[in-house]
Amino acid sequence: MVDEENGGWKGVKYLIEKGLLNGDFGICMEPTNGRILNRHRGILRMQFTYRADPHHASTPHPRKDALQKAITAINQLYLLNDHLCDRTDEYGAATRCLSVTVLHAGNTPNVQPGLAEFIIDRRVDMDESFDAVKQEILDVFETLKFQNPEFEYEYKILSDRPLLDIPDDNTFIQTAARSYEKL
Repeated sequence: MVDEENGGWKGVKYLIEKGLLNGDFGICMEPTNGRILNRHRGILRMQFTYRADPHHASTPHPRKDALQKAITAINQLYLLNDHLCDRTDEYGAATRCLSVTVLHAGNTPNVQPGLAEFIIDRRVDMDESFDAVKQEILDVFETLKFQNPEFEYEYKILSDRPLLDIPDDNTFIQTAARSYEKL
């Protein structure tokens, strides 16, 4: 699936939105250890940005540079993740978790960064709503901003893949399972 790792914005999702692709279902041919996956947790990916006045590294920053803000927020997100990883599926994998997957800050070694951006990947369990998950994440940032107004931030949603839950007795799932067995 083109652009699957980045949310499909430039692939399947784009083609559907432009009316260039129609369909009732999709098949993703990822390795699944011989299992047909008809349930899949959702994914919420968000990018966060902190800004500050860049400051020469030879003296302490008068407030907080953008990287300091980002690291503070990331540490709070890791604390949130500690509470999320309390559930596992039948294979022992966490059913909900949050990962910081990308961090960019600064552009020269002698200047404290004026911009820091990072991306998080939050896996959404079957009984969670995207709105509640998004709010739980934003609450971390709002708490930091309440404690220190310098922690003004920007965010955007990069990917919001919905939950997949097709019943085991669905005709297509049954047909796919029989075909797999024959192969």
